[in-house]
Amino acid sequence: MKASPATDRFRSVFKRIWSSEEDLVDEESADESGPVGAQAISSVKARERVGLFGEIQSVSASTPGAALSFQADLSDGTGHITLVWMGRDRVPGISPGVIMRVYGRTAQLGKELVMYNPRYVVEAPHTKG
Repeated sequence: MKASPATDRFRSVFKRIWSSEEDLVDEESADESGPVGAQAISSVKARERVGLFGEIQSVSASTPGAALSFQADLSDGTGHITLVWMGRDRVPGISPGVIMRVYGRTAQLGKELVMYNPRYVVEAPHTKG
């Protein structure tokens, strides 16, 4: 017996909720003809689910009275994207100079490309030198 379109849609949404971000990125990468791995930030458009790799250039927290958020600017040499964690005034391990991978869906905020609440992996912590 074939499932109804509503049931198929429910299963698809449920699968996306319970799948890890890495599984979703890998699944979408497998559908693309390009190389597997991080995308160049310059090639990313709004509303795409992506995996990116780069260096944190700067960080900032929201000002008093504004909604609580922590922002970091990630650059890979081809472009930059603002990472925003809502409801936080800091994120452990994230500071200028940190090399990291991030996974999530991009958005457009004015002319800026942003990613809200991305999953991340610190590849190389900042070393004072």
